[in-house]
Amino acid sequence: MFNLSRPFCDELVGSALHRSAWQLGLSYKRLMKVLSSTYGLTPSVGITQDKALAKAFGMDLEELIQYHTLLPFTVTFLNDIEKDQILRDFLKPYNKPMHAFSIVKKTIKTMTWLHFCPMCNIENLQRYGVAYWRRAHQLPGVLVCDIHGTLLYKSEVSIYEKGSLPPPDKASGCLVSGFGLSAQILQSIASTSVSVLNNELLIKKWPEHYSYFVITSAYCFKNPAMSRRVISVDLQSFYGEDYLQTLGLFFPLNQLHKWPTKMLLSSKKSFSPLKHILMIVFLKTKMCQLRIDVEERSLTARREISKIK
Repeated sequence: MFNLSRPFCDELVGSALHRSAWQLGLSYKRLMKVLSSTYGLTPSVGITQDKALAKAFGMDLEELIQYHTLLPFTVTFLNDIEKDQILRDFLKPYNKPMHAFSIVKKTIKTMTWLHFCPMCNIENLQRYGVAYWRRAHQLPGVLVCDIHGTLLYKSEVSIYEKGSLPPPDKASGCLVSGFGLSAQILQSIASTSVSVLNNELLIKKWPEHYSYFVITSAYCFKNPAMSRRVISVDLQSFYGEDYLQTLGLFFPLNQLHKWPTKMLLSSKKSFSPLKHILMIVFLKTKMCQLRIDVEERSLTARREISKIK
């Protein structure tokens, strides 16, 4: 039995493999031959269905998938039937779950390069003696570190790299753009994305959830259709054209069927995790602003009353 050191917290499976190869003095290709792990693996993207590989890490396959691949992020918002089917297919030995691979690739299609946080590198070097690639930094739309709140760096290492994968502290890169979004919004996108990755969101009926907040709380139009039309305009203004263009989610305002509007309607259609995250962050921020406005109006009213007295 060939044993590898366990992946670190939130480490991509591909990062753990390349780190193990370096520690053992082997090439990555040689290590994979020793492990006989040549199928069902796209290391940098972070997907594997290889039970032998999980065993080499001292883990079972479900644990490896849950904590060291991007698959949990991609299936969170699927209906239960489709989600269970994907996971069952993934756990079947020697099965080729092409649907799962295509979903993951579609989910991260805007992520061409691996991202890293220099502060995470420093802390991990001090704690473990090595830096590693974190899953949380490779999620679409995430521009800041969920731990430190600082802008990430975009490396020159492809997320689909199949050759040598250097540790993030050895990779060159440049600071990502924040697209003029506030630190609060960027941090909210990152923390919500990590909650999705860790399967911490328990809501099942998302259209009804969104509609409740939009129609009864955030927008008080008597006509629900009006609320749905207005939210599309507001959401686009909230994030800005440049950010949405980068993610492939920008839409013309005169477009008849906009994706934010569709998300408020009951449908069997599944929306990407990124769309859900942007909707959640937008509504959460909108509700927070409404509470602040109400509190400020209440405070102003009390002050006026006290002046009269």
